[in-house]
Amino acid sequence: MKITAIVDPPDPTAEFANKTAREFDAVDEFVHALGLAAGISIPVIEGTLADAPADGYVIVFDEGQLEKGPQTSRVLLVNADRGSVLAELEDHGLVGAIEKLRYFRWRRNRSEETGGGLFGRKELADSIGATLSPGPFQSSHYGLFSATRYTDLPSLVVGYLEADHLARRSTQ
Repeated sequence: MKITAIVDPPDPTAEFANKTAREFDAVDEFVHALGLAAGISIPVIEGTLADAPADGYVIVFDEGQLEKGPQTSRVLLVNADRGSVLAELEDHGLVGAIEKLRYFRWRRNRSEETGGGLFGRKELADSIGATLSPGPFQSSHYGLFSATRYTDLPSLVVGYLEADHLARRSTQ
């Protein structure tokens, strides 16, 4: 399984010019944790979704990226807005998403990590032993996953992407 992360390139005119988006969002830390969980090296590209490789999964840290490149079912959006995450998933057909507050909790409070907080395709929940949160955390095709077999967000993401990868291979 191949994973690439895309982060906005540095913008010296940005309001927070003392920190790049890559630094502010702790992209390298998250990508490192994903790589450890997956047993692979994950490159980080400072660019747009159009710069992503043609194969494998793409981790995107900015919703604005979705308008800058091809829409794809291989994209996992990090820092999604809670009010629009399900609409973004349905509209763009993304593989999944992590809401801003959940990602912030991972960044700031790893000692209290759990295997939950990933929005994913409902049909994959059983394959990773996940339950779906009820109510407003579901749409036609997506739901908020929680799986006790995963100890933290990166391991849940990797388990989910591996299940998706297997599902895609079995339909080819």
